[in-house]
Amino acid sequence: QTRQGILDNSLASSLTRTDVVNPPLGSQGGITIDFSCGSTTTTIHSNVSSCLENERQALIDFKENLTDEAHRLRLWVGKDCCTWKGVGCSWRTGHVIKLDLRNPIPFNGNNYPDYQFNKLTGEMTPSFVDLKHLSYLDLSGNNLSSGLDSFGSLKSLRYLNLSYSNFVGKVPHNLGNLSRLQYLDLGVPCCFGNLTSLSVFKLSWNDFEGPLPSSMGNMTQLTVLDLSFNGFKGEIPNSLRNLRSLRVLDLSRNELSGEISSSVVGEFKNLTSLVIFGNHFSGPLPSSLGRLSYLRELDASFNQLNGSIPV
Repeated sequence: QTRQGILDNSLASSLTRTDVVNPPLGSQGGITIDFSCGSTTTTIHSNVSSCLENERQALIDFKENLTDEAHRLRLWVGKDCCTWKGVGCSWRTGHVIKLDLRNPIPFNGNNYPDYQFNKLTGEMTPSFVDLKHLSYLDLSGNNLSSGLDSFGSLKSLRYLNLSYSNFVGKVPHNLGNLSRLQYLDLGVPCCFGNLTSLSVFKLSWNDFEGPLPSSMGNMTQLTVLDLSFNGFKGEIPNSLRNLRSLRVLDLSRNELSGEISSSVVGEFKNLTSLVIFGNHFSGPLPSSLGRLSYLRELDASFNQLNGSIPV
C-alpha cells in the first residue's frame, strides 16, 4: 500500500468510527466489528433503528433518479433505511450520517468493463439536501453529471469524496460553507480560502486551467496537496509557504512555469514527497531543498531546470 493510501485510509477510518448503526433486520443489539475496505468500524446495533421518513424519502428519490445496471441498490427497500447497504445512521438520533456509495470496483486499468458496469449514473436530486446530518459522503467512481450545489448545504460533512464522478457545470461558492471538512476529493476546484480545516485536498486528473489561487495558502492544516494532471499555469504562489504541515505535494503534469522559490519550498519542513515532473519550471532547484530532512521522494523530470541537485 502506498504512503498516500495509508494517509487516506487512516483519515477515512477516523471519520467513520462514530455512532454509526447499520443493524441487520431483526437485530436486538450488540456490537459488531466490521473490517471491510481495510478499516475497522465499530457498529452498535440499537433498538432505535428506523430512520427518519424525510431522510428515507430523500434516499428513495436519489435511487429512483439513477441508472443502476449492477443493481447495487436493489436492497434499498422497506421502511428502515438504516439497514440499507452503504447507509449509516446515528443510534442516538436515527439521522443518516454516513453514505458510502463509492464504486466497489477499484479502477486499475485492467478491469475497465467491470468498473463501468458498476457505476451509478444520473443526477443529484433536490431532496438530497434533506440529508443535512451527513458527516461522511463518498460517491466516487460513479457518473453523476450535475447537482454540486446541493452539497454546499450539508454543513455537517467532514469527509467528502466525489472524485471520478464526472460532475460538470459551474462549481457553487457555497461549498466554501463546509467549514468542518477534513477530507475533500472533489475533482473540481472551489472556494479554497474558506476550507481551513482540510488536511487532504486532491484535484488530480482533470482539465482545470489558469493560475493556482493564492487563497490556497489559507489551508494551513493541509498534509496532502495533489493537483496533478491538470492544466494549471503560471508560477507557484508565494502564499503556499503557509502550508507548513505539508507532507505530500504533487504538481506533476501541469503547465506551471518560472523558477521554484527557495523561500516557499524552505517552509515545507515536514515534506516527504515532492513531485513536479512534466511542467515548464526553469532555473536551478532551490537550495532550500537540501534542508528538507524528511524528503524521501523528489521527481522534477521533464522540466527546463538546470544546475545541480542541492544537498
